[in-house]
Amino acid sequence: MTNDGATRAMVAGVLLAVLAVTFTRLAGPRTAPTSDSPPPKVYRKLLEPPSRAAVNEHLAATLMQRGKRVYEACVACHLPTGVGVPGTNPPLIGSHIADAPPGRLIRAMLHGVEGPLTIDGEEYEGVMPPAQVETDDDLAAVLTYIRRSWGNAGSAVTPAMVRAVREATREHEGHWTTEDLNRIVD
Repeated sequence: MTNDGATRAMVAGVLLAVLAVTFTRLAGPRTAPTSDSPPPKVYRKLLEPPSRAAVNEHLAATLMQRGKRVYEACVACHLPTGVGVPGTNPPLIGSHIADAPPGRLIRAMLHGVEGPLTIDGEEYEGVMPPAQVETDDDLAAVLTYIRRSWGNAGSAVTPAMVRAVREATREHEGHWTTEDLNRIVD
């Protein structure tokens, strides 16, 4: 039994030594860190800032969650599934509305739209009033939701984009016509 206890003690000692050597190699030399010394290799990956793509995807996911809630104000006309009402309210699924440059959509939501619109050969004649959305963040969120839901693959719309268009169109009066919106490329 004494040999068995000695063997266990020896194995435990060897394991501790291996762990100590492994940790030392991972952590680097045992010197006191200074404020300008780089972190040990094992921590460098954790300290790297996230990639721009990761940040954009996180922003889009956050906007989507918020946008789904804000979209409730649009459901009466465009329905929960974005299919719209034939002849009255155009669909938001796979349409040139959802795929349009963000500046067009922002303008339409800020000021409303009137006039004829043809989507997939179907004519829509009506007026969409300005969106009843309180903040630029909410407007960006609902537009991101529309551009990325139901199979649409548009880019996210940021609150900064909404602010820029709001500033650029602050003197615009009345609804946009679809003809005017189709000339906009931003």
